[in-house]
Amino acid sequence: RILPADLAREEDCQRLFKELEGETIDIFINNAGFGVCGSYLETDDAREEEMIRVNVEAMARLFRFAVRRMHAAGGGTILNVASSAGLLPGGPYMAGYYASKAYVVSLTRGVARELQELHSPVYVCALCPGPVDTECAVRLFDGGALQLSAEAGLHILDILLAQRLLLGFFGLGQADGLALVCQLVDAGDLFFGHRSLPPFSMRL
Repeated sequence: RILPADLAREEDCQRLFKELEGETIDIFINNAGFGVCGSYLETDDAREEEMIRVNVEAMARLFRFAVRRMHAAGGGTILNVASSAGLLPGGPYMAGYYASKAYVVSLTRGVARELQELHSPVYVCALCPGPVDTECAVRLFDGGALQLSAEAGLHILDILLAQRLLLGFFGLGQADGLALVCQLVDAGDLFFGHRSLPPFSMRL
């Protein structure tokens, strides 16, 4: 069944939790999110704040709900959808979005370590894709709605090119490229979910 909700509103999140009280949840995919593109000096305040409510606050609420319930029930898997942006240095002209996805990555790693130490049967992991051709990306960049300076446009192109290079669009596979990025960020300690992974591998 489909339960529509505006996750930027805390009351909608709470209503969703009540709707799910009687449900058995084995797999939880925490995927809601969107991006704001443009100079941080000029982007719309309301959209920046809404992005934080969805990408950070709602994500954390849903994560807490799912992980606590699964731990009490004796098992389950949670996939938090982050982004390669969360693994890389902050991106100019998408600064808020990069920061919000860094939160998802960091929170997932921290909770995964806690669960590991508790020998919890709950498995949590983060998905960090690079640029993907989706309706979200089209809305963000297409249609001429976004007006950027030439310099800002080049910054964004540099970021996207770096992601494609690092995430394997030129040589390595997507999973292997992501493992390489994580190794660069973590100085060799590639860790997602409950398991330390060997070089150039990825398991979700």
